[in-house]
Amino acid sequence: MARLSSQNNIKGAIGNLIFYESQGQKLVRTKPSEVLNPQTPAQQQHRMRFSAASRFLKPFRDIVNETFTTFGGKKSGHSAAMSYNMGFSMKGGYPDVTIDLHQAIISYGNAVLPPGLSISKNEDLFELKWDTSAIDGAHAYDKVIPVLCGDNWHRALRLDGVYRKEGICRFKMPLGFKTARCWAYVKATKANWGRHYSMSWYGGEIEVS
Repeated sequence: MARLSSQNNIKGAIGNLIFYESQGQKLVRTKPSEVLNPQTPAQQQHRMRFSAASRFLKPFRDIVNETFTTFGGKKSGHSAAMSYNMGFSMKGGYPDVTIDLHQAIISYGNAVLPPGLSISKNEDLFELKWDTSAIDGAHAYDKVIPVLCGDNWHRALRLDGVYRKEGICRFKMPLGFKTARCWAYVKATKANWGRHYSMSWYGGEIEVS
């Protein structure tokens, strides 16, 4: 049922038309046609892909909202990250759809990650290393930034990072972030262009204990 607002605007449904407002514009669309069988394998697979991408991105919501704004011209970074990861980061088919962590990304852009990235543990420190050789599109003062996410965290942890020219970033697991399992991602930002990001790199599961 449609209703008339105090500004004489129509909102709601009349017949097969739906009146609504989005970003200050008054819009109308037709009702979607009825789905006769919402449980086909293709539809269930789509829902499983959506669910897997949503679970994966939930702790990274702040990061993807910041870094995915240039993907596909979408307004929401999170929506763009969902579209990308549903399209390129899934493995398996219905009923066994899962996200491939090696293909999944939490950051999108044209900044350049350094080559030769690797993560290892040295006593109580983690060491993220990379090759500092000059490459096109890279700058010595680009920032290389580790991002950590534990299996029981509600929000991923973005560390400060260091300049590309350093070749190594050492960090500890922060106090208060105990977890049974932890995964590491790495992203980069362009020097003097804080909102120009790289595609992220998956560093794998790191040993916490």
